[in-house]
Amino acid sequence: MRRISEDTRNSILALIDKGLSLREVEARLGVSCATVSRVRAEARPDVQKSRGGRPAKLTPKDKRKVVRMVTSGKAGNAVQATRQLKESETVDCSIHSVHRALKEAGWKASPREKTTATFGEA
Repeated sequence: MRRISEDTRNSILALIDKGLSLREVEARLGVSCATVSRVRAEARPDVQKSRGGRPAKLTPKDKRKVVRMVTSGKAGNAVQATRQLKESETVDCSIHSVHRALKEAGWKASPREKTTATFGEA
């Protein structure tokens, strides 16, 4: 295995410190992804790896707000909480995102009570 120069190592660390991903550093400097990963692991073990994927629509603050809406009784379910978020904030998310945030907070869907339809008595 060939050793990398000190300049390349410093360049890798500078780009990692800027927040670039391993693949972006690899593409810019022309070194392998394994090399970038090894240098990062040795020099910056505390730097968090990128999780990848799509960014979340709801911030932690929004998630706390949704839970507060449900606990205070301002919203009875995820649909109502989503509507209130859209009205009060500039958050445009789906019902599923709100439902997922409630599940993460430990809330579960409660079954509805059955209603019996009563028709005119004879």
